[in-house]
Amino acid sequence: MTQAIETLGQLFAQMQVNVRYYDLGRRVEKLSKEQFQSFEELRKPYPRPHLQHALIGVVFWQQHTIAQPSVWCLRLPLDEQGLLIPSERDRFLQHLLMAVNNNFNAEKKQQQLSAVLEGNPYTFTPPQEKQAAFNAKIKVSLKLPASQYLAPTLDYLHGSDYSQWQTVALQGLADLTARWQQPECHQALLHALPYVPTSVLISLCQCLENETIDAAITEVLLQRINHTLSANNSDNSSEKNATLAACLRGLSFSVAATHVQTAVDSILHGSTPDDTVDIEIIATLATRLAPQLINGGNPLVFMELLAQHSEQAFIGVMSEILYQPDIREPFLSGMRLPDRSETLSKAIGALLQPSHAVH
Repeated sequence: MTQAIETLGQLFAQMQVNVRYYDLGRRVEKLSKEQFQSFEELRKPYPRPHLQHALIGVVFWQQHTIAQPSVWCLRLPLDEQGLLIPSERDRFLQHLLMAVNNNFNAEKKQQQLSAVLEGNPYTFTPPQEKQAAFNAKIKVSLKLPASQYLAPTLDYLHGSDYSQWQTVALQGLADLTARWQQPECHQALLHALPYVPTSVLISLCQCLENETIDAAITEVLLQRINHTLSANNSDNSSEKNATLAACLRGLSFSVAATHVQTAVDSILHGSTPDDTVDIEIIATLATRLAPQLINGGNPLVFMELLAQHSEQAFIGVMSEILYQPDIREPFLSGMRLPDRSETLSKAIGALLQPSHAVH
């Protein structure tokens, strides 16, 4: 390896491997090579920052190893503009190149570079649901067979007795949702989503949030939201909140924009500023449905609902929102509106303290 390596892309080119990149932040979503290259070369900010970091899944393989590709999960810090910090990039590459140089001959002998990132401070382990979804997406992308758990998951969802939900594997749900466009999987989702227990619904929606689902599945999730909102279930508010948050996550990446906006508006405008909307629902709206939050007067309505929670919660959620360039300005404008409550004014004042100042 004689050529100077200054980027991860250059490393993969010199290794002569096929590579694909995925964002592993709020959802598992493919990044184009152009997006990753622009980010790595400091020409553009990371497109989907999460807690001021870029969480990136890297999949690479040589043709003879496509059935068992290598997978790296990287966590790279970003600056205030969402750009990769040059010194951190160089430090990461230094760690990586030292390991690759020690293992490069093994790769040329068709062995996996399984130990290359051991001890590298820029790696991370995604949550279980992200790992399952990432694995499912890799297999779909590379046209590899699903796991052994897909068949029993289909049987469960096509059935009528959902009481034995403990037997359903998360990987099976991820494999099914990654193949939602296949007729059998699509029909299973339409059949089961209105009725499955909350535990299964949560897992399904954690997987569905990674998919650009169609209007039919979105409508089913919206119906469950409306049913939950209208049901007299005040004695089980935790299950109600979990159901609403799950459904919002599940439809957040849908192509049916009108349905998604309807779901968000039903949550925001079905409550008064004095209502306390569960913080999990608030966080879901902020992290998964930000584009819908900036329509109409939604920024102010959202902030009023958020202000009903603790000062720490307000600062945490708003700091993350204001870090997103596509929604920052509408929320800053909403913060300046005079017709806000005293509670919101105090929360904004706390956010604008020097230690939390918005620049």
